[in-house]
Amino acid sequence: MTWESRLHTPMYFLLRNLSIADICFSSITAPKVLVDLLSDRKTISFNGCLTQMFFFHLIGGVDVFSLSVMALDRDKSISVTFTVIPILLNPLTLHSGELEDEVSHGKTQENAWTF
Repeated sequence: MTWESRLHTPMYFLLRNLSIADICFSSITAPKVLVDLLSDRKTISFNGCLTQMFFFHLIGGVDVFSLSVMALDRDKSISVTFTVIPILLNPLTLHSGELEDEVSHGKTQENAWTF
């Protein structure tokens, strides 16, 4: 993904970070569970528990933040699409007042469109 230039969009950047966070998230508790399944002594020290809980919550927060930003990015791209569709169908109906003002002041039509 790093070498492919087509995948340098925000969504793929967020997906890469989410997958790395998920790998880290699953590697926090799984080793201790496997050790406890194979050993007779099934205890954990206070410092080990505190460290495990810290990283569990930290990576969980990173997951929630990444998913929230992904949802916001998707929402933004959908709302821009709904804004562009009327412009593509009939460009003079959406911003006709702004377009007349821009053209009368000598600006080009490309500068008149605002998203």
